[in-house]
Amino acid sequence: MRRKALYKLPRQTAMLMLLLFLAFGASCRGCRRPPANQSLCSDSPVESAPVFINQPVNYCVSRPIELRRGNVQLLVDSSGSMKGFQNVVPSLMNWAQHSFSLLNTSAFNIQQTRLRHFSQKVGIADLAKWQPPTAYQGNTNIHEAIRAAKDSDLTLILTDGIAANGKQGAGDCARGVDIACVAHALRDAMHATIEDGTMADWGLWFMPLIAGYDGTFYTEEQTPGDFQERKVVEQIRADLGVEVEVTNPKTDANGNLVYQYRGPRTLLLIVIARQTDTGRAALQALWERAAFLGLKRINQMREFSAGTACIQPMEVYPGFLNSIQWQKLTEPADPGERSGTMDVSFAAQANKAAIQVRCPSGSTGAGVFTLEGQTANAERVAGCVPINLLPGFSFQMHATRSDDEAALQQILKRAERRSEQSEQLRLCLECNMNAPRFCNDKPAQAQWVAMMDYKHAAEAFAADKADHSLYQQIKGLSTTQPSLEPHRVYALFATLGAFYRDVISDQRSIVLSQFDFCHQQ
Repeated sequence: MRRKALYKLPRQTAMLMLLLFLAFGASCRGCRRPPANQSLCSDSPVESAPVFINQPVNYCVSRPIELRRGNVQLLVDSSGSMKGFQNVVPSLMNWAQHSFSLLNTSAFNIQQTRLRHFSQKVGIADLAKWQPPTAYQGNTNIHEAIRAAKDSDLTLILTDGIAANGKQGAGDCARGVDIACVAHALRDAMHATIEDGTMADWGLWFMPLIAGYDGTFYTEEQTPGDFQERKVVEQIRADLGVEVEVTNPKTDANGNLVYQYRGPRTLLLIVIARQTDTGRAALQALWERAAFLGLKRINQMREFSAGTACIQPMEVYPGFLNSIQWQKLTEPADPGERSGTMDVSFAAQANKAAIQVRCPSGSTGAGVFTLEGQTANAERVAGCVPINLLPGFSFQMHATRSDDEAALQQILKRAERRSEQSEQLRLCLECNMNAPRFCNDKPAQAQWVAMMDYKHAAEAFAADKADHSLYQQIKGLSTTQPSLEPHRVYALFATLGAFYRDVISDQRSIVLSQFDFCHQQ
């Protein structure tokens, strides 16, 4: 029996060792090093796939050494559908006036302020200074108000709608002030040239507002056969949790449904600026003065309860991100993310970082390093405004000078975002001395760049992209059936989608940080 037990023991031990070996091999399959003839970074992407920024970005005003000078204007919609807001318009104009005053002391030297109103009945006409329109009548000509922005450095347009649902119109909106003609007007505003024929740095923003409405609501829809006031009341109660009144439904001379409505409705403050920093500074002034003047600041429509509220602004064009200050570079933690021999050192100041590699004589090496930093204005509160971004973004590290491209590729094989906020990068670095660029001679200069991807935005609107929270918020502000949802803006979602299709080939970008890559001797 003893000999039998002694015979079994080595077989059990061998089986146990085999199982441990197989288990270890399975667990480490992902950390095996690449074959000797394959680079650790050989299949790395050069440019990131487009993404959306799902969190608002903090924009903070910094007073320049010399203020830019120019003109500003406020255009107030005086079409018939605005009549129910006639008790609200004066306070909103007062808000704009106070915001202009703040802007004038912080970021922009205002030379002239102009107040105008617009409708198809009056065209675009001047108003007595800071006096609201005396009458609200006729159809909208919002496209003409948008085109008038080219005459001013900063334009604020207060309106209750983007596209009209009716069939009447004029000029390039002869078939009605519809989605396409408004989108074209917005595109043309972003492509407008200045006096010397060059294009300016145009920007476009929307700030949704919710305010009490009391008056005739023009649905501009043919009267639905099954229209019931109760359904409208129930819809708004479900959306906002507030009670409204819908009375006296009837058909007008054009066969469209009109009724008396008392309850909240959405307006839009459209901001168009010749220089993007002026437009963002205007948003900050509006956001700051809102609380001071009793406008509630909310993040989305369902937070509204009463009074007048403004929702966090959204940047439609061109899009921006704050610069990044890099703080530390972390060595690879996974053995599978390092090969060969290589030393890496890191130094940074302001918006520039230096990454230096040292290659022992006759050796090569590679590794995936994590670069961490912080965006500018991340912790600042005063003088700031949260801005939601609609465009898509892709990111790329590229050489600042064409003669640095080859040298950069000798060191950097991959750069990709690791987090939603862009403050982490994974850098795949290689080290060889085939064509060294020494640190004390001429480092290879590079830029980490965010590129606006309007095609990605257009596709998201077309596909009704559910995973972008801001797009869902815009959809919640928009309606295609105003008779049932008088509290929303007609065709806002579709108009923005049409605008992005119109600018799909535009190329805009912003440099987030600067780099020096070099070899240590």
